[in-house]
Amino acid sequence: MMRPNATRILVGLTCLLILGIGTDVTAQTEVGVRFGALRTSSKEPNGLKTGPRLVGLTVGREALRLEQWSLGAEAALDLSVGSGDTRNGPPWDMTLAGAYLTARTTDRFYVKGRVGLVYERISIDDEFDVAEDAIGLSLGAALGAMVADGIRFEISGTVVEEQMALLAIGLRRSF
Repeated sequence: MMRPNATRILVGLTCLLILGIGTDVTAQTEVGVRFGALRTSSKEPNGLKTGPRLVGLTVGREALRLEQWSLGAEAALDLSVGSGDTRNGPPWDMTLAGAYLTARTTDRFYVKGRVGLVYERISIDDEFDVAEDAIGLSLGAALGAMVADGIRFEISGTVVEEQMALLAIGLRRSF
């Protein structure tokens, strides 16, 4: 878990970059949609078996364009559209919200990395309606391609916590 001051600094920098404060007027804004599933590697007898399917929205802003790299920030919100299973219990859902700093190559086919904070809310559908919230550091990577003017197709993976990752495909529109 990150220290409170480090958390505030990372969230503040990400918000400033997304809002475009201090950026070039030619910087691009991106909006995207994605569909994915959480993958778990829990080996606990009563642990999570399969992850829920999620649909998400991303909003990003390019802050600095170098010769081969684009640096920026993005925010993402992913909501469950199908429940996951536990090994010996009720189904579960997850909501994710993240703020990330990003670095992407500027080629037609690109690689992107991101680091940031993710808020997760796990809800277990049983008679007690258990919900658990957490905030933590998150890392991600993506491979993508420009498929039309201003439209990118992207395959991404984001580590949510030690034994859980979101794998997703999506489209992003730049303007």
